[in-house]
Amino acid sequence: MRDKNGEIYSVRYDAVNTMLLNEFLKEHRTVRQQQKEIDALKAELKEQRALIQAVNDKVETYLRRRLRVMKRKRFSFNLEETENTLRVMSAKRLRAAQIYAFHFIVHGLDQRPLLF
Repeated sequence: MRDKNGEIYSVRYDAVNTMLLNEFLKEHRTVRQQQKEIDALKAELKEQRALIQAVNDKVETYLRRRLRVMKRKRFSFNLEETENTLRVMSAKRLRAAQIYAFHFIVHGLDQRPLLF
């Protein structure tokens, strides 16, 4: 209680329990509200983790497929390169066989061509 100058001259002790209870209930409501917000944030975080995991899985699957395609292309490129090399070698051997046959026809059985 205050006097006419506004200074405190006594305390109403019977109202202290009520004031403390009101302060406790106010803080309790604040804590409950904060707990609801925390629970909502946890749920959102869980959803985001699931989405991130799904994206990571898709990226990993894409990279694996891309790697397989690249390996196939590299293999097919090497296969094409090998086929080209074999064609060239076969052409050289065919040319050598033609030269040998020509020398055999021209010079007979005893002489070998100068190529060998």
